[in-house]
Amino acid sequence: MTRPRGFTLIELVTSLAITSIVVGAIGSSIMLASRTLPDSSRETDRLLAMQRALGTIAADLRYATAVRMIDGTTIEMVVRDRDQDSSAEMIVYSWNGDAGDPLTRTVNSGDNAAILSSLATLSFGWSEKVGVAEPSHRAVEIDLAVGGMSSSLLQRCLNLEAD
Repeated sequence: MTRPRGFTLIELVTSLAITSIVVGAIGSSIMLASRTLPDSSRETDRLLAMQRALGTIAADLRYATAVRMIDGTTIEMVVRDRDQDSSAEMIVYSWNGDAGDPLTRTVNSGDNAAILSSLATLSFGWSEKVGVAEPSHRAVEIDLAVGGMSSSLLQRCLNLEAD
């Protein structure tokens, strides 16, 4: 009579050890991958978001043909036709002034798109700094803060039509 063959204790321990190594490797790779996702609580991600928002505003201001300050937290500008409909585009950047609310961008009275979330402060204004811009090129000064970090930008309006 033959004994039924089964796994020995050494074979079971070895397979469990290999399985635990594989599961540990998968878990650590998932953890590392999750750290690459954007997180607004990390300082570097907030800084990158602020720089992206300032870059977007600067690009629009650079080519604006008309700029109007509604108040310190809203700016309206007209840029040349971008969507080939033979009419200029109206772009509005606005923040309602409440800490934690987003900075929004609206094109041609369309939907508001949040370009920066959880804003702490924002101010738009004409630059008063002497020697920064040529007399023929007015400059807009933008100061903003998000989560304890602040940044500012001085952007000349190269295509601004004379008042």
